[in-house]
Amino acid sequence: MADALDDNLMAVGASALLLGGSTILGSAGTATKLAQACVSVAFALVAVPAFVELVDDLLGLNVNIHVLMTLGAFASLLLGNASEGALLLVLFSGSHVAEHKLTDRAARDASELQKLSPEVALRVRGEAEETVRVQDVQVGDVVLVRAGELAPLDGRVVRGECLATMEHITGEATPFHVQVGDFVPAGSIALDGRLLVEVTASADASTLERIGSMTMESIRSRPKLKMWLDGFGEVYSKLVLVAALALMMLGPLVLGWRYLPHNGVPGSVNRSLGLMVAAAPCSLSVTPLAYIAAISALARRGVILRSSRVLDALLSCDTIAFDKTGTLTTGALKLDSVKQWGSGGLDRNGAGQAEAVAIAGAVEQYAVHPIAQALVTYAREAKGLPKVEVDTFSSEPGQGLVAQVVVNNRSREVKIGRVEFVLRDLEPEQARAAELEVEEMKKKATAMAVMTVDGEVTLFCFQDQVRPQAQDVIHALKSYFSKVTMLTGDRKVNADSVAKEVGIHEIYAELTPEAKLEYVQKAVGNNGNQGRKQTNGLAMVGEGMNDAPALAASTVGIVLADRASAASMVAGDVILLGDAVETLPLLLSKARQTRRVVSQGVLFALFFIFAASIPAVMGTIPLWLTVVIHEGGTLAVCLNALRTLKNPAERTQTIVARRRIQEAHRTPALASGAASA
Repeated sequence: MADALDDNLMAVGASALLLGGSTILGSAGTATKLAQACVSVAFALVAVPAFVELVDDLLGLNVNIHVLMTLGAFASLLLGNASEGALLLVLFSGSHVAEHKLTDRAARDASELQKLSPEVALRVRGEAEETVRVQDVQVGDVVLVRAGELAPLDGRVVRGECLATMEHITGEATPFHVQVGDFVPAGSIALDGRLLVEVTASADASTLERIGSMTMESIRSRPKLKMWLDGFGEVYSKLVLVAALALMMLGPLVLGWRYLPHNGVPGSVNRSLGLMVAAAPCSLSVTPLAYIAAISALARRGVILRSSRVLDALLSCDTIAFDKTGTLTTGALKLDSVKQWGSGGLDRNGAGQAEAVAIAGAVEQYAVHPIAQALVTYAREAKGLPKVEVDTFSSEPGQGLVAQVVVNNRSREVKIGRVEFVLRDLEPEQARAAELEVEEMKKKATAMAVMTVDGEVTLFCFQDQVRPQAQDVIHALKSYFSKVTMLTGDRKVNADSVAKEVGIHEIYAELTPEAKLEYVQKAVGNNGNQGRKQTNGLAMVGEGMNDAPALAASTVGIVLADRASAASMVAGDVILLGDAVETLPLLLSKARQTRRVVSQGVLFALFFIFAASIPAVMGTIPLWLTVVIHEGGTLAVCLNALRTLKNPAERTQTIVARRRIQEAHRTPALASGAASA
């Protein structure tokens, strides 16, 4: 495809240069034959591929703007004006080749899906370990998954325990505990420890393969998006061709014209060809320049479109659905509250909270999971924390950390990790009080960690960070869509919390990738065999592996690039670089602006076409004047189309979003009330 586009672009460019050369030679009044030769070669370069496509369209009974354009070009040739016909084809072919070249960099590459799954697995047989291809692993085989590695296949743990995350599958980075007997889907990441996993499904039936297959099936089952201009062009082309045939056949019968010229009076055949030349949509052919300019303007703001048709498709959507983690939120955990218990029970305003945060940050710097990273980040950025030195340190995979630290010249014993691991050495009464508080906080927190320091219990509660600009974006999008929803695989309590903060009232939580796909298919009327509707469509915004099938099935899939999985990048129609979710209102306003400019361009084009067609049919103006009117209309449409290079007034909606981003990056200060419940 790329080679064909390059060849076509070279032919169009060469034809344009030859036409320019013939004009210079002709105006100089010398080398007339050379000028005519340039026109002939220029016409041939663009006419041959156009004629091949014309035959293909007619054999398929497709009458579209390309058919009319090509017939108009050949009509110009028959009337002795090959340069007009060549210019017609150069403008038409050039605009379409330019569009394809601008969006070709975002072309889908289905082979990217193959990069999602590990290619090899470490199979264990007795005491021996061997590296084999995942396709060679059989159900019942045992594979080893080490810290930091992805589980290559679905299976159940037969030995070992660890903390793991399914971020690649569900989009949720919060770690969970895995132990003997637990199911581990392919794509899960072991954060610490080692697991021996008995394989329960072959490579072809693994979780990652299933999601990849759903994504590709959704891509194959949806039809090509259709531009509004395509539909108009088909209707216009058929009307002009019917009018030209009627003029040629009925002119002699109704108006007494001859079929062929006689005594200097044009016949109905000449008038019919003149109508095709005058009505040939030269100015209509450059109307897509508005789409190209819009694509360029959006690209400068970090919004990459796979096709100009996406702009029209967006305007057909009445619903927009958001994934939560990594889309409305940053995907990174943030320390939200700290609670402590001493021998006297719950201390809601403990002065030791700063010390607890400092100790946790010092100990967890040796761990790699998201909770540890959140604690370390908070401790590094907070002010007024005491200095902590770590003397000894040990890790129990899947459970937590044990350390001996020195703080304020005192040696302290520290345990931090899972609730059961940390609380098992406490007095029963103190442990029960802590467990009750943990159960209560589970209803509110995205994740938790428990720490004891010499028997004093500290509970750290974390929340997924909502993007600072998310609330403004959702508010702005409500003027473009009748419904804004959230589709997430996270727990409902977490989903409700984020939805309330950003202003979304329709929430679907704890969804599997299959459930997300089913929701989207129902919304767009796609049952898996039929295509996507062009009305009442749904735009889907996401980035994770679990979002890919839904993105592929939606009317328009919008992907945040920074954390996007390869499957999501394949499935998306729009790529937002830098996770710039605040550019969504700009994208929608640009779609509206482009539709307005294109509609105006069509009106300008029709005005000039009628201005040239009626006198051409009546035989009252020469062909050269018809050409001048034609090209004047083309110039007017081009100048109007370039207006989409400038972003519409709605771009100011991002100002508040930028202010919120700046506020979100202020250095946190740990006050006694700020970090407490």
